[in-house]
Amino acid sequence: MMFYSSTCRLVILVSVACNAVTSAVSTVEPVVELGLAGEYAILAKSGISTMAGSYINGDIAVSPIASTAMTGFDLTLDSSTQFSKSALIVAGPDASLGEAYAASYGGEIA
Repeated sequence: MMFYSSTCRLVILVSVACNAVTSAVSTVEPVVELGLAGEYAILAKSGISTMAGSYINGDIAVSPIASTAMTGFDLTLDSSTQFSKSALIVAGPDASLGEAYAASYGGEIA
């Protein structure tokens, strides 16, 4: 089977055009709207664990599970019973204690 030079040029031109379009399209990343979930440093469905010497900068939450799924934090329940505090969770430039939320606390998570 023989190909004419004009046919080969057309195939190459179409191939280059397709690659250019594919490259342009693949560089655009989709935007995911997080709503209230964007306010958490970590929001997990199955649990959050830590160990001594590590810190999390910002509030954390687990949902739809109980606070027992957050391990290693030595959590102290706040008097409002809506969240817990831990020395391993810090928030803000003043290094105040961050908050840990869970579905079992009864407060709003996200």
